[in-house]
Amino acid sequence: MSKKLLFIDGSFFKDEKRSFSKALLNRLANHFERHSDFQVSKVDLNEIEHYKSVLHENNLDSYYNDPDVQNFLNQINNHDQIIISSAIINCSLSPILRNFLDSVAIPGKTFTYKKDQKPEYDFSQKKVHLIIESGGENDPRDLTSPLYYFRNVMILLGFQNFACTIIENTDVDPEIKKMGSIAYSEKILDEVVAEISK
Repeated sequence: MSKKLLFIDGSFFKDEKRSFSKALLNRLANHFERHSDFQVSKVDLNEIEHYKSVLHENNLDSYYNDPDVQNFLNQINNHDQIIISSAIINCSLSPILRNFLDSVAIPGKTFTYKKDQKPEYDFSQKKVHLIIESGGENDPRDLTSPLYYFRNVMILLGFQNFACTIIENTDVDPEIKKMGSIAYSEKILDEVVAEISK
């Protein structure tokens, strides 16, 4: 039986030459598409109108009932592993990825506050892999790190298998800057493929 992979592009830029995380996500998707052991689905959050809107008091009732949200919950549920890309922007994940996380964290549906109650969706057997890029250094153990926030949201949603590829110093390391996003992604591709294939 083939393994189903869902690639979610939460990058800030459309052009992969400007985004290390997007360039790596694209190469990973292309790699796994060529193997019959995997079924690949791809989604660009920038192309879905719902994720451009922010959760607030006036849309609280309609936000979680948007058809795009239900569609995404079904997609996550129907895949074995989710691979997500984002840049660190102003010490946080990309705005569109934060909006996505807000929209799929639904009390009773994807998580519950009650210990004796299970949510409607069970993501405990799913794997999630975050590809994140940072212009400088980023310590995932730092409580203020966006990785810490992302990991906590994944735990809230029931994911128990979480991995991360950090591409850092993209603005300060002269070698990485000279290499560029595409060449650098190709350099580390095999290592990340091995991690996702586990």
